[in-house]
Amino acid sequence: MLEIRGPGHHERSELAAVVTRVLASVGREVWVRMDIRPRLAADISTVLDEGASKVLLVGQGLYGVASSDELVHEVPSEVTMIELRALADPLGLYGAQTVLTEQEIAALRSEGVVVDGVS
Repeated sequence: MLEIRGPGHHERSELAAVVTRVLASVGREVWVRMDIRPRLAADISTVLDEGASKVLLVGQGLYGVASSDELVHEVPSEVTMIELRALADPLGLYGAQTVLTEQEIAALRSEGVVVDGVS
């Protein structure tokens, strides 16, 4: 699994968009795991705890479903998973050496992405 690490939520999200665009352009199916903000998570948990089976999430240009059940038990092997992590590491993509090809890493770096600590 690839990880986008760094201290800023907005910065990690912007970097995830760049990484996703580059990897999707070379034919990879990309899934991104993002944690939602604690207050929204608490609001969703409350209605699920009170009996809602699903919560429909609607935002600008997106639709989703929240559930207290784990919806994805296993990521298919053909999917490239990216997880955003709030860590003190410098903003960048980590774990690429074991997941991506040299050409994909070069394409990311040409877009200004710091990959495994190297720009």
